[in-house]
Amino acid sequence: MIVSALKRPNPAFGHREVRLAQALGAQAAIAIQNARLSTQTAALVEQSFYINNLAQSISSALSIDDIVEIVREQVPRLIDAAEMYLGLYDPKSHNIFFPMATRGESEFHLPQRSLGSDEASFIIKKRRSLSLGSGNVDADDLRSNLGIVSAENNARSYRFVTSKTPGASASMTNAC
Repeated sequence: MIVSALKRPNPAFGHREVRLAQALGAQAAIAIQNARLSTQTAALVEQSFYINNLAQSISSALSIDDIVEIVREQVPRLIDAAEMYLGLYDPKSHNIFFPMATRGESEFHLPQRSLGSDEASFIIKKRRSLSLGSGNVDADDLRSNLGIVSAENNARSYRFVTSKTPGASASMTNAC
C-alpha cells in the first residue's frame, strides 16, 4: 500500500509524520488482507454446504438414475470443469458406460467402451483417483509412465468412487 501526502508550506515531513503514515499504511494493508481472508472463508463455507448437501442427496438416492441426476445438477456447482462425465463399470461385461457427460451447459454422448488402458480403466483397475498435469510432470509423460493410452487428452483430474450398488464401480472425471 502506498500512502501519499502533501504538506504545506514546508514539504518536509518529520519523524512523527513518517511513523504515522507507515502505521496507517500497515493498518490499511492488514485490513485489506483480512477482507481477502474473510471472502475466502465465506467461499469455503459455501462450498462445504454444497458438499454436505451433495453427500446427503447421494446417500438418500434409491437408484443409479437418481444418483446420475444428482451429480448432473449439483457437482458443477463445486468444480470448475469444462467437461465432466460419470462412468459406470459393469464387472460382468467388463464395459464402462457413461450415463452422463456434459461440456459446459450441453450434454454430449460418450460411447460405451471395454475396460482397457485408458484413464477411466486405470482408475477402475487401481481403485484410486488420478491427477494429471499437476506439478512438474507433463500429463502426457505421466500417462506414458503409468501405461495409460489416452482417451481424453484434455482431462486433468479423475476421481474414483466405489458404488454401493452390488457389482458396479463408478468413476467421475472432469477436464480442466
